[in-house]
Amino acid sequence: MKERIALYGWSIRGAENGTGLLDLPLPWIMWNDYRNNGLIDTDVVLRAVFPLLFSVGLVMYWFLGYHMRIILAGFTTLEHMSRPPETINPFDHGARENLRQIIGKSWMKLLIPLPHSHMEYRSVT
Repeated sequence: MKERIALYGWSIRGAENGTGLLDLPLPWIMWNDYRNNGLIDTDVVLRAVFPLLFSVGLVMYWFLGYHMRIILAGFTTLEHMSRPPETINPFDHGARENLRQIIGKSWMKLLIPLPHSHMEYRSVT
């Protein structure tokens, strides 16, 4: 069994179709290839990087959803985490106005991040 794993990687069926995360060679085999050849097969790299980037994307999507939910409710992260569930938020002005306070009046300027593009800065003198 150890020889089969060392030869084919984690896949139970071996390297029959060559698609998927479980068809990757073991890390020490990839390390030996790198030490001997100076590089790792690009197909192996692509099959290893795609699931990693996909999971990072899922986490970022979750963060976006969480923060959009608390923005629409008019809370900051700290207020949202420390408040009792039945608390009425005095800063909630409705979803549209809460988004306007964060993003600004022009949604198009959000796409072009220039200095002072969507916020008005006032100097304190």
